Amino acid sequence: MRIIVIGAGKVGYQIAEALSREMFDVVVVEKNEDVINKVNENLDVLTMQSNGLVSSTLKQLEISRNDMV
Repeated sequence: MRIIVIGAGKVGYQIAEALSREMFDVVVVEKNEDVINKVNENLDVLTMQSNGLVSSTLKQLEISRNDMV
């Protein structure tokens, strides 16, 4: 199952962490470079530095091919 998590603040980070532990394919979209670096250092997920609320980002992620956002 492939899941996109938009935003890696307190809640988004915990969601991504839990899903990753359960062996889901997780993509975290976050615009803050420092947060992206923290995610990359600590979680086994893919990351994308971008604004997850912009339609071009969602198109690039092929949102319809994911199981959950």
